[in-house]
Amino acid sequence: MNQDKLYSSKMTPVRILDDDNGVRVVFLESARFHVLARDLPDFDSLLAILRGAVEKGDVVEVVTESIDSDVIKNIKPT
Repeated sequence: MNQDKLYSSKMTPVRILDDDNGVRVVFLESARFHVLARDLPDFDSLLAILRGAVEKGDVVEVVTESIDSDVIKNIKPT
């Protein structure tokens, strides 16, 4: 994965829905579901960041492959 071609945006997660392959995440700033796949090496720590942000109402930096992608590649606290 080329880090230079990734897209990031700051968003507020409001809901996390369990899925067989990972989780779907609802963000306040987006009308679509974003997906965090279980096969990501850092899945557990990324999910913990998301859960903490939902609980506290915090904004996180969401990294995807492009502006049009809904597949989460990384989550960073802000």
